Amino acid sequence: MKFNKIFSGILLVATSTAFGQNLQNATKNTDNEFFTEADKEFRQLITNEPLNASNYFYLGENFFAQKEIDSAIVYWNKASEKDPLNPLSTVASGKVKLIKGDISGAKALFTQVLTKTKNKNAEVIRMIAKAYLNSDFPNTTETIALLNQAVKVDPKNEFNFLLLGDAYLTSEPINPNEAIKNYNDVLDINPKSPLPNPPCIKLLNISQGVGIVTRCSSLYRVSISLSYSKPMFLSPPAFKALSTNPLIES
Repeated sequence: MKFNKIFSGILLVATSTAFGQNLQNATKNTDNEFFTEADKEFRQLITNEPLNASNYFYLGENFFAQKEIDSAIVYWNKASEKDPLNPLSTVASGKVKLIKGDISGAKALFTQVLTKTKNKNAEVIRMIAKAYLNSDFPNTTETIALLNQAVKVDPKNEFNFLLLGDAYLTSEPINPNEAIKNYNDVLDINPKSPLPNPPCIKLLNISQGVGIVTRCSSLYRVSISLSYSKPMFLSPPAFKALSTNPLIES
């Protein structure tokens, strides 16, 4: 009996880890604009875990990234229906309000979930910051403050700095130096980040100096050669960065 309990516990941990890795892979595909692959992975996760609100939330993110707003709202609402106690479900409800122009209603929900999680759930903080960043009603001051809090909670998470870089590029006035600093911080945290490499793409898109391009150029010379033999190797944003940047040698 004791052995069975131990075995069941090990199996549960292994299964949870596998689902977590699959979710991570799916969200990475969204980030790199491999939307079809991400959609398939999220739907498989939903089949495997139909009551897990996080799966619906991130499928909504995948639709939102494609500007399919109505579909995004459908899945964010499903997240709330499946598990209203999941913090990401509250974030989802806030995102829906933000899209519909109810800024005060969205802020109330965001404040509620931040209070409930004691400002210590870095993913919740990041998703709220991202909601503000990608909104028709951007609040870069709030976004940057939230992301700085996420850094305090989760200082080695590269996505904090990736989003901070984006926030500084949309701030008023635009602050490219801070954006570049944060994109470089991503590379410092994860210098072996697999291609396609989001911070390098962003650096290539905004950089004017050879020093910045040099840090990424060796990675992209590799990616250029690989793209000839593996046409699907480059993500859409990586391909655009390469094909439009005159400072990268082919």
